[in-house]
Amino acid sequence: MVEPSATMSSPETGAPEQAARLREDLRAMEQNLLAALRRRTIFLIGAISLIVVVDALLGRLVQPG
Repeated sequence: MVEPSATMSSPETGAPEQAARLREDLRAMEQNLLAALRRRTIFLIGAISLIVVVDALLGRLVQPG
C-alpha cells in the first residue's frame, strides 16, 4: 500500500491540519530568511567598517605632500 505524502490531504489529516502545517512551514522559512538577512547585513556593515578604518590608517601613514 502506498503512503500519502505529508503534503497531500488524507482522511486522517484534513484541510485545516494541512493548512496549519503549511503556515508553520512558511513561518519557519520566514524566520530562516530573516536570520540570513541579519547575518548578511552584519557582515556587510563589518566589511564597510573595516574598509573605512584601513583607508583612514593608510591616509595617516601616507601623508600627501
